[in-house]
Amino acid sequence: MAVMDEFKEERANLKNKPLRKKIGYFWMYYKWYVIVGVVAVAAIAGTAYSIANQKADALFGVTLNGMPTQNEEAFLNGFMEYAGIDTEEYTFNVNASLHMSSARDKSSMSAAEFIMVYTIAGDMDFMTADPWAYTHYMYNDIFADLSTLMDEETLQALEGKILYSDAAVIKEIQALQSDGKSADDVSLPNPFHPEEMKEPVPVGIDISNCEAFMDAYYYQNGIAYIGIISSSDRKEVAVEFIEYLLGK
Repeated sequence: MAVMDEFKEERANLKNKPLRKKIGYFWMYYKWYVIVGVVAVAAIAGTAYSIANQKADALFGVTLNGMPTQNEEAFLNGFMEYAGIDTEEYTFNVNASLHMSSARDKSSMSAAEFIMVYTIAGDMDFMTADPWAYTHYMYNDIFADLSTLMDEETLQALEGKILYSDAAVIKEIQALQSDGKSADDVSLPNPFHPEEMKEPVPVGIDISNCEAFMDAYYYQNGIAYIGIISSSDRKEVAVEFIEYLLGK
């Protein structure tokens, strides 16, 4: 007798069996389908729940080459309260795990890739970094011109703490890169001396004296700068964050 004929005959005989026998038969032949189905449904339900309950970012930043301390959470919550942001709907996330050096090792490459992806996507709103890393990204032209986001009075009050990039040098670097040449030998001006630049643009602020920030993140040598990412859609919130820092 063919296997399918035997199977049909067995199912026909099963019709007259008690419920317990029918359940046992079903479980013997279909238990793995049931298990896989239950697991799949649970996975889909879990994913749907996570998506439905995921909070939107009110602000997202990177503390490049900085290490979080035990005060980080209180610091971030302090800004949410300061800005009046609804914590039931929004969150403030900071990636404090990225590290980069001139060695171009695996850690540096991973950090560069993360920053590039989030910058292109417009999902990163600000960056803090040590002097070397900040200068590197100043001349990769990712920071917004602060003169378009902050009033002149505020910028004047920050004299001595504003970092400038030279747009003329950025153009020179980009021209070399377009020709497939190295820009490593291009001389970079002192970011605190815009008078020595051809086309100075304010792109950062020295927050080394911001006690609340430096208590929340550790930077070697105690020096950190902050800038707003030019591709961000939440620049106004980022400006408010800087105001929060400066008030601390």
